[in-house]
Amino acid sequence: MRKSEKILIAFLTTGILSLSTLIVWKLAVQPVNKPQAASQSQSVTDTSASNTGTKGNSIPVSSEPYYGVGVVGQKPQGLQSPNDNSVEKAPVSEDDSSRSQQNENSSDENNLNTNAVDTLVEETGIMGSANPPPVINKNSNNNSNSNNNDSDSNINPNVNTNTNENSSSGFSFAVIGDSQAFNASDSNDSLRKAVANIAKANVNVVLSVGDLISSCDGGDSCAKKYESWKQIMQPILGITKEVQGNHDRTGKENADKIWQTEFDLPTNGPAGYSELTYSFDYGNTHFVALDSEKPKESTIGQDQREWLENDLSANKKENTFVFYHEPAYPVSSKIDESLDVHKEDRDALWSIFKNHNVTAVFSGHEHIMSRKSIDGLYQFVIGNTDMSDHDAPKPGMAEYSYVGHHYAIVSVKGKEIIVKIYTVDGNLLNSFTLPR
Repeated sequence: MRKSEKILIAFLTTGILSLSTLIVWKLAVQPVNKPQAASQSQSVTDTSASNTGTKGNSIPVSSEPYYGVGVVGQKPQGLQSPNDNSVEKAPVSEDDSSRSQQNENSSDENNLNTNAVDTLVEETGIMGSANPPPVINKNSNNNSNSNNNDSDSNINPNVNTNTNENSSSGFSFAVIGDSQAFNASDSNDSLRKAVANIAKANVNVVLSVGDLISSCDGGDSCAKKYESWKQIMQPILGITKEVQGNHDRTGKENADKIWQTEFDLPTNGPAGYSELTYSFDYGNTHFVALDSEKPKESTIGQDQREWLENDLSANKKENTFVFYHEPAYPVSSKIDESLDVHKEDRDALWSIFKNHNVTAVFSGHEHIMSRKSIDGLYQFVIGNTDMSDHDAPKPGMAEYSYVGHHYAIVSVKGKEIIVKIYTVDGNLLNSFTLPR
C-alpha cells in the first residue's frame, strides 16, 4: 500500500471516531440536562407559590381568614376586646358620591352582606361586652357561611363585609324606626327603600329600635311576620341589632321565645333577658340595648338598671350609645304612653346615663323624628321608617322634628359625632353635630 493511501485511511478513521464521539456525547449529555432544567424551574415556581399565596405576586397573603369572634381567653389578630381602646375602621360617609357610585356599579350590590361571617374578625370586631358567652346561630337567613360546622358556635353573623381598615377615619351606623306597616310584596315599600339606601351608604352597624312587626302573640303567624321583615332587611340584616317594641311583645313570654328563635343577638344581659337586653362594642364605641317592654310596657325596671350600672362601669370606650323602643321624654302623641308613665324609673334610668357620660340615646315609638336635649344628654327619636304618621311636636317640645318616613345615619370619628336624618328615598333632611 502506498503511503498516500495509508494517510487517507488514517484521516478517515480519525473523522469517523470523532463523529462517533460527538454523537455519543450528545446522546449521553443532552437528555440529562433537559429534565434537570425542568426540575429546577418547577422547584422555583412551587417556592414562589408557597411563599406568596398568589401566583405572580410577591406580597404574602393569608389563605385562612378567621370565622368567629373567638373563644374567651383568646384574641385572634383583628379581634377587638370590649376594653380595647383602638378605633375600629371602615368609615364611610353617606355623602361620598364616589363610594355610592362604586356600589351602584357593583354586580353584587343586592348581596351586600352575603359572606358576612367569612370576614368577621378581619373587617369588624363587633362582639358582646366583657366575656360574652358563645353566640349560637339560630337564624336561617342571617347570611352565615354554609361551610361552618359545630366548632364555629362562636360565629356572630351581625357584621359588615364592606369595611376598610382605617382606624383614623372612624365608622358609621344607621338607625331605623318603627316598620310594622311594611309590605314585603311591594317593590316600592318604604322599609325596602330605606334598606337599599342604607346598604349603599355602606354603614358598619344598623340599630332597629323596635316595633318591627304589627304584633306577636307567639306561634307560626308571628314567625312568618319576622321572616318577611328579614327578607326585606336581607341586604343589611347581617349587621343589624334589634330591640323589642310594644308591638313585638304583645304575647309577653310567648313573644320572647319567638324573638329568641328568630334573631341572633348577644346573650350577655341580665338573667331572664337573653337577646332582649345586651351590649356590644364596635371600634371606639360601646352600644347598649335595653328592653322597655319587659316585664311590662313603658318601663325599664330595676333589674335592667342594675345590670346597666355594672355594664357601664366596666366600659372604657370613648363613646356610648343606648337604644330602646319607648322614649324617656316623648314630645308628641306618645306623651304619657312612654317611659314617662313610670317617672321614678325613668328618672333613675336617666341618672345612670348622665353619671356614666352616655353619648346619646335612640328610641322609636312616636311615629316622628325628633331631637331633644334633656339635662345636656340628647335623645333622638327615630320612630317612623314604615308606619303611619303621628302629629308634629308642639312648639318648644323639640329642637328639631320631622313627620314622614325616615332613618338616621350616625358618623363616628373619635369623639366627633354627626347625626344625619334622611327620607327613605335617601334625601338629606338634617345634619347635626353632637356637642361634646
